[in-house]
Amino acid sequence: MSNPDQAVKKIAVSGGAAVTLYPVDEAGRVLGMTWDAGGIVFGEAKGIMRVSANGGQPEVLVSVKDGEVIYGPQVLPGGEWLLFTLATAATVDGWDKAQIVVQSLKSSERKTLVSGGSDGRYLPTGLGSPKRAEREGGHLVYAFGGVVFAVPFDLRQMAVTGGPVPIVEGVRRATTGQTGVAQFSV
Repeated sequence: MSNPDQAVKKIAVSGGAAVTLYPVDEAGRVLGMTWDAGGIVFGEAKGIMRVSANGGQPEVLVSVKDGEVIYGPQVLPGGEWLLFTLATAATVDGWDKAQIVVQSLKSSERKTLVSGGSDGRYLPTGLGSPKRAEREGGHLVYAFGGVVFAVPFDLRQMAVTGGPVPIVEGVRRATTGQTGVAQFSV
């Protein structure tokens, strides 16, 4: 049984008590979290899960195989594809050898976008509507060592369309290696 304090919870913006949506796995670790119209998407030892904003039993979006670790799920615009980091070792070195992948929520098709890096995140290019972002694409940002890189990304093709460019150096990483987190926010 997991520690009751190790759970996905929500608190109203106006304040109030925290409401438990789902207790996390036995290790008590959430491996990245985001939300979309379908609920709250998070990683844990079993894979990537989605739980309703009202709580309940989560849906498994991506299962992990023995020896695999995931981190940082993000549902991409359009809601059909999921971006995340996939590693074979939860160590500092293992995350630098990880892959940033997308997987279709409809067909389970998986594509590797970047080999060697972690904590990948999609950013729309420019300002405008979500429909414009879907048409124009954006960039993937990710960490390798202590550097954050950006690569152009085409949402229609689910493909990187250029080479990586370093954008920030000296970024701290998780020191234990249990997660692929890099200390940056956009």
